[in-house]
Formats: sequence, C-alpha cells, structure tokens
Amino acid sequence: MQITQPARSQQIKALERELGVELFVRNGRGVELTQAGSALADGAPDLLADAVALERAIRAYAAGRAGKLRRIGRSHLG
Repeated sequence: MQITQPARSQQIKALERELGVELFVRNGRGVELTQAGSALADGAPDLLADAVALERAIRAYAAGRAGKLRRIGRSHLG
C-alpha cells in the first residue's frame, strides 16, 4: 500500500487519539516505539492473520462451502 508520509503521520495520530495513548515518541532524530506501540506491533501480525482467516471463513459460508461457523483466532486481551 502506497501512502505519503504526511498521510501516514495523520493516520497514526488519529489512532493515538482514538486509543488515548502515544504509540511513538517523536524526537529530532526520528521516532521510537513506546511500550504501547511495541505491544501493538507485537500483536498486529496475529490480529491481521485472524482477520484474514475470519474473512475466508465468512466468504466460504456465504458461498455454501462451509456448513457451520466456528470460533477462530485467539484472544489477545489480558
């Protein structure tokens, strides 16, 4: 996905506002992840994989290729 740096910065700031936490510490040399940002980065791959698996399951169900929906994924809360 191609996105300009200003647009990416705006999206990150919007996410930080929505979550109520800073994800990056901005300094003169660049940015560093905060603990919250690190937690988000650690959980993101599993979250995205779960979303893809869920979409596939729903599409298979809609196409009549699946009989029952079952819970997929893991809880990352805790």
